[in-house]
Amino acid sequence: MLSKDPAMKKTFTFRYVLLTVQVIALTALLASCGPDSQKSRSQWILTEGQKDSIAFSAVHHYNVGYNFIMEADSMQLHSVPNGISLTLDYAPDSATLLKNEDFVITETYRTAESDSLNNGSATDSIWLRIGSDGIPLGWVGETEMLSKAAPVDPISHFIFQTKAHRNIILLIISILFLAGLAAIWFRQGVRSKLSGYPAALILSAATSGLLFALLQGIASHQWQEYYFHPTLNPLGQPLLLAVYLTGMWLSILLWIATIFDLYAKLSFTRLLSGMALYTVIAVFLYAALASVNIVVSVVLYLALLACLIYLAKRK
Repeated sequence: MLSKDPAMKKTFTFRYVLLTVQVIALTALLASCGPDSQKSRSQWILTEGQKDSIAFSAVHHYNVGYNFIMEADSMQLHSVPNGISLTLDYAPDSATLLKNEDFVITETYRTAESDSLNNGSATDSIWLRIGSDGIPLGWVGETEMLSKAAPVDPISHFIFQTKAHRNIILLIISILFLAGLAAIWFRQGVRSKLSGYPAALILSAATSGLLFALLQGIASHQWQEYYFHPTLNPLGQPLLLAVYLTGMWLSILLWIATIFDLYAKLSFTRLLSGMALYTVIAVFLYAALASVNIVVSVVLYLALLACLIYLAKRK
């Protein structure tokens, strides 16, 4: 027998309307994904230059018109690419880019040593023409440019700085981690709360570190593409990269949930010390698993799982 409670009827009506809106939105979304049959097939006829440009983008993940910013102190530019001989009675001028100056790629050139755009070993034979504010400045080798400059996107900048100062960052995190381990033995109240959200936070951070190691080992091209075209949205990304980004978001949500979880159980002072401890442990595990090869990362991850299971059984 159906209840005649007005509140239940109102709830049922709201759910029905919400479901209807969702179905309509999903139908419209799927309908918009279809190809446009009105477009002329002639638009897909490409010139040789366009084909080379697409091939270059597929291998190097950037192309003419892409913007970079200097991260190193300076970068010397050349008037002509390496391998081109000039019959001039004077030395052409060259320019120098300084730190924090931005520039754009205006032209690419392959020297004679480069057999094909698809040859990954030919990276050193790629030369790039640099420009700024519409003024061509000079040429630089791709390897040197990528080691001294980063894409202008803040995420790409963060990735570049993390890689450039990885050893220092790992040293600092290791020191904080050891200090955190020492604090565990003196803070029984915090140690007793290593369950629920804190344990999930630690496991999520370690899983993200393992996924990063997998990206570097078996899908490095996906990470290179992400470096030049970063996003915080996991939707539409390749599977492994999408799972990694989802894991990072999950770690952030679990970190926030851990704050609320400990807030109801600990005093404010212990809340701060507990969150600092869990944060350091999570960051250390992520950095440790992400900075080693796949085999070592998997072994460390399995060891962590065993430790968490052991601690759970002790309770």
